[in-house]
Amino acid sequence: LNTGTALPAARVLADLRTLAMTRSGRGVVVIVSDLLIPGEEGGAEGGYARGLKFFASSAGYDTLVVQVLAPGELAPA
Repeated sequence: LNTGTALPAARVLADLRTLAMTRSGRGVVVIVSDLLIPGEEGGAEGGYARGLKFFASSAGYDTLVVQVLAPGELAPA
């Protein structure tokens, strides 16, 4: 997911699902994102929340999500 450009919600969901389903064993998954998906209603509920549920069902992984935002995203003009 490290593309530096915005991805459509369907792609984010598919990539998170693939990542969760192709890992085995135990470990830590760290996802760093602004969690904003352009054109997706509901923000996190639109793509990330559904995608992160795949990690919740994957036993053995601690999943950490770090949200990074620019000042303009916190208080848009």
